Amino acid sequence: MRNYFIGIDAGTDSCGIAATDTEYNLLRFKGKDMWGMSLFDEASPCDKRRTFRGVRRRIKRRQQRIDLLQDIFSEKISETDNGFFIRLNNSSLLIDDKADAAKQKYTLFNDENFTDIKKYKKYPTIYHLRFALMNENKAEKSDIRLYYLALHHIIKYRGHFLFEGQTIEQIRNVKPVFKAINDFLSDNYEDCSVIFAEDKADELYDAVLNLDWSIKTGSKFIETLFGLSDKQGKEFAKAIAGGKFDTAVLFSNEEYKEKEISKYSFKNGTQESFEQFLSEYGDDAQLLQYLKSLYDWSIFIRMLKGKDSISEAMIAQYEKHHRDLRRLKDLVKKYMTQQEYDRFFRETNEKLKNYCAYSGINKINGQKQYVKRCSKEEFYAFIKSELNKYTNIMQDDDEYERILGEIEKGEYMPRILDADNGVFPYQLNEYELIKICNNLVKDYPEFADIKEDGFSAVEKIKKIFRFRI
Repeated sequence: MRNYFIGIDAGTDSCGIAATDTEYNLLRFKGKDMWGMSLFDEASPCDKRRTFRGVRRRIKRRQQRIDLLQDIFSEKISETDNGFFIRLNNSSLLIDDKADAAKQKYTLFNDENFTDIKKYKKYPTIYHLRFALMNENKAEKSDIRLYYLALHHIIKYRGHFLFEGQTIEQIRNVKPVFKAINDFLSDNYEDCSVIFAEDKADELYDAVLNLDWSIKTGSKFIETLFGLSDKQGKEFAKAIAGGKFDTAVLFSNEEYKEKEISKYSFKNGTQESFEQFLSEYGDDAQLLQYLKSLYDWSIFIRMLKGKDSISEAMIAQYEKHHRDLRRLKDLVKKYMTQQEYDRFFRETNEKLKNYCAYSGINKINGQKQYVKRCSKEEFYAFIKSELNKYTNIMQDDDEYERILGEIEKGEYMPRILDADNGVFPYQLNEYELIKICNNLVKDYPEFADIKEDGFSAVEKIKKIFRFRI
């Protein structure tokens, strides 16, 4: 057999091959030149699949926490309502798909003297229930099922663990995040002039809490407070305020323009999109996490508005939504026709981003009809377009000016469902969980009894809440 060479050219989406003799003359076999090429699809990066796997794991662990909580409550709840968990676990299904035991008039409460109607009248939202059960001066014994629902919600949406081990007061102090950003920049970007002075933390806190905060006003304030005058510094300010920032400018790295996600907004992103975003930036992802924690800090400071608990803050949002809705209806009735009023609050179609689409519900002949939800931005755009038709006669109305002003700040008619529970540190939810557990033991002392495994039911509830991998 004579000597020969084989040459291979492997690429990302093709592979070429050729065989030659020692003089590099192409060989032939069965009358054909011995060379060829194969084309195939370019391999896709695993970032997206990794993100999806992370989401599945998070959902699975959340369900595990709920299952463990149900095990703790099942014996006590079954004494008064055998079908409670069956109805609850079937609540998302259509009536025909539900288990026979769940095919009842009401989803949660079917007692003779207490039904879902009475429950929602007394506790319009889950936060009203949480707040009532954490009240130390609670006069009457509460239904065990109400305790379960409140703890279910807290354990399901427990918040992030970015400040693990810190107290609530320590979390309100943003100085450690400033220090972490400064240390990262000094270690990795020596030429970067951005510095977050720790002695400005209190001033930033007061501004976030009291200033008419929006992306525009927030970024301008941050620029002025920290002296961020160059292009890179302004990009930092924009990112922290929730605006759409460019990573190529943020890191002064032109190569980042080629990234799949080169521009991002903490305000408009989701947990899944943020994880995908981080996966593209290697070691620099650490800085992005620090900036996200600053944005989240500003959000929960504004949401709490000086309140001691999440539930108090959410109840305040609920009440503001109710007031804003009432005043918007009065304004529309005052200046517009009945047909335009119906367009605002009663009509539904896919393209109409009115209040029905914003709330996700419409009532027709007393029956609830679920509607595809629109975003807050789409609802705001609808309000402005409709009100602007009457600018000439509304422009002197204080309510008209108030609505447009709050829309600009993103604070008009807030939805509780828009509150991203991920921006809250777990300590805020834990604070409520402990208070609710204290009242649970007062109403049902057996939850404090030590079991054979050495733990009481209340201790297990707290451990389920804190456990993470």
